[in-house]
Amino acid sequence: MKAGHYNRSIGDLKRRLTSAVPHEVLKELHRKDPVRHFAVVLRQAVLFAGAFAAGWAFESLWVRIPAALVLGFCVFDGTVLLHEVVHRAVFRTERPLGYRLLGLLYALPSGISPTQFTRWHLDHHAELGSAEDDPKRAHLSPKRNSRWLKLLYATPALFPIYFRAARKETATYPAPVRRTIALERLAATALHVGVAAGIGVLGGWERLVWLWAVPVLLVFPPAFTLNRLGQHYDVVPEEPAKWGTRMARSRFWEVVYLWSNYHLEHHYFPTVPFYRLRQLNAALTPFFDREGVRDRRYRDLLLDWFVRNRAPHTDWSAAAGPRRNRLRNSHMSENRGQILVVDDEPFARTVVRRMLELDGWSVLEARTTKEAGALLSQGPEPVALLLDVLLEGESGLEFLERSREDGLLVPIIVMTSMEDVETAVRAMKGGAYDFLVKPVTPERLRTAIQHAEERRALLDENRDLRKRVRQEAFGRTLVGESPAMKALFAEMERVVETDIAVCLLGETGTGKELVARWLHENGPRAKGPFVDINCAAIPETLIESELFGHEKGAFTGAAGRHRGKLEQADGGTLFLDELGEMAHPTQARLLRVLQEKTLVRVGGSETVPYNARLISATQRDLTAAVQEGRFREDLYFRVVVYPLRLPPLRERTEDIPLLVHHFVRVFRASTGRAVEGVTPEALVALEAYAWPGNVRELQNSVFRAVVSARGSFLTTADFPDLSPDRAPRYLPRPYPPRTDGPAPLAAPGLDTSSRLVTMEDHERAAIQQALDASNGNVRAAADRLQVARSTLYRRIRALGLTAAAS
Repeated sequence: MKAGHYNRSIGDLKRRLTSAVPHEVLKELHRKDPVRHFAVVLRQAVLFAGAFAAGWAFESLWVRIPAALVLGFCVFDGTVLLHEVVHRAVFRTERPLGYRLLGLLYALPSGISPTQFTRWHLDHHAELGSAEDDPKRAHLSPKRNSRWLKLLYATPALFPIYFRAARKETATYPAPVRRTIALERLAATALHVGVAAGIGVLGGWERLVWLWAVPVLLVFPPAFTLNRLGQHYDVVPEEPAKWGTRMARSRFWEVVYLWSNYHLEHHYFPTVPFYRLRQLNAALTPFFDREGVRDRRYRDLLLDWFVRNRAPHTDWSAAAGPRRNRLRNSHMSENRGQILVVDDEPFARTVVRRMLELDGWSVLEARTTKEAGALLSQGPEPVALLLDVLLEGESGLEFLERSREDGLLVPIIVMTSMEDVETAVRAMKGGAYDFLVKPVTPERLRTAIQHAEERRALLDENRDLRKRVRQEAFGRTLVGESPAMKALFAEMERVVETDIAVCLLGETGTGKELVARWLHENGPRAKGPFVDINCAAIPETLIESELFGHEKGAFTGAAGRHRGKLEQADGGTLFLDELGEMAHPTQARLLRVLQEKTLVRVGGSETVPYNARLISATQRDLTAAVQEGRFREDLYFRVVVYPLRLPPLRERTEDIPLLVHHFVRVFRASTGRAVEGVTPEALVALEAYAWPGNVRELQNSVFRAVVSARGSFLTTADFPDLSPDRAPRYLPRPYPPRTDGPAPLAAPGLDTSSRLVTMEDHERAAIQQALDASNGNVRAAADRLQVARSTLYRRIRALGLTAAAS
């Protein structure tokens, strides 16, 4: 298609249209179905042959009049089928001989030159919206808005009008094309004259009248004119999204016009087959509603065309009309907001829409809860939602209950013709804001909408207040103004009001538990419990019992039933810290619980429902753990739904002064020490340090400095770990040796000449001595030390010792 006025004007519209229909849906709509196409052609051929045979065999007017109507519409539908030939052969640059022959077969009996039709049609597509270059607007539309001229389009005068317009357009074509069109017109004329002569000679003049003159001269023109109204009558020239008429769905006209009444959809996606235009209309309904493109019916178009005598290609919302329309338009200019109406009855939706538009509301319409969900997810939330109970598929009450569980804040007003108390009670228990019984009076609807608007304003105000409270809570929990922290705060804000599973990734000491608690306390489950479990601190033999609970007698020492962490977190949040340390068998069982939302206690058979938000944290690289087989891939995709990376302190050194002053204030209040702040030299030293322990290490350093401070301000001397000439890290500050008493006794194997000996040093030396005496046998070493073997294993790992396998 050439880059004409239409393509130059709809760049933004194309992007919005593409996003309005899911890619897979659009791909399916473009799929050709030759069998269905052939079935439609065969049906039209059978209708034409049957009507012709009936008109030939019977002389009764009760047979000949319907037969003439069917024949006339079959001739018109030949041009509809020609659309498909044009699109296939031209839009996709395919010009096989078979398609050219089909073009002749469709075009010539209708009296149309195939070449003329193709050029006309393509120019119309390319120049749509232009009053000068679009052949239909420039040459075919009436230049004067008079009723008698419009009536000519529904009479045999349509043919000279059409051929005059075609002649004007043809004058702009190259000479070879004009010669081809002239030859095809001669062929069409000869064909029609030959058909008419054959019918007259073989059947007489009556059959000639009923089988040729009436269908071609009297039925075809009004069929063409009515279809033309349904294509490009109600048009807003300034808006490309409204360069056509959006026709309301009608089974009758779909069959009569072979879906060509969906012409606006046909222009947006010209290569979608005509038999899929109805599905395309359904997919574009939310887009039409957002753009304010209202649907029209043929009776309304005829009323505007003949009775009100309105000109085509006019923005009716701004045109002068009856007093009621002017009143409605004055209200609509207020633009009070959007109301979503969900009802499967078109008449009911129309009535409610007109009542709401009178009060200045913009109305979105949906026939099913699925369409309503799509509208709610694509655009801003409406002020209120009017919901019918009896809908196709999911009922209104089921949608109401589900939407409340999902946290939808839009006030929902239930409208139904069912007046039973049970329905009303269920609706109000499900969270309906109001309950209206059809038919609804304007006053009752206006009152319900007004109250819903006030409630929505309160909900929005409450949401804004909660957002401000959350922002203030950032300063109390996570201190930082660096770009990395601001990005983290923005991500936290996105997920805080949802139930999505969050995985916190970061090094130790970055504040993962603080983030988890903030997400819980400011989320939808804030009233529920916050249950945390450290997967690395619990032995592998006890982790399942801690998570899932156990029954009495499930194992030695199980004296009674124990509710696990998952069960304790029901209705709240479960925080799994150090998730990467979880054993493989426990991972498999946790995956099943997350999938089925139920659990079974250890040693039990009862299924216990579980409903808690999952927040996990780990300092390990779970992706690498999955590749190495240390972490289940299916569990990874269950828990790492929304990963949040917490930056280490070395990536946000600009936050160190804020953190230091924050910790000084906190510890000054808790210890009662008269510390006012930190010297600039100390801050410089703190910022220059790498902080492998991140914020937790900084917090402990400030705590120790506040406790041991000698003055009002912390100096570099109060942070001995930062200076290379001070004691090594992780060792207490050295004090002058005592000279007034005996020297302390040294443990075997310890050198105490340079520093103070700690309890950990004694423990390490004792364990190593026992291991050496036992040749690395942990069981013998535990007996020698008189401690439990599991305890000795933990201390060996904690102290970094090695032992032989026992």
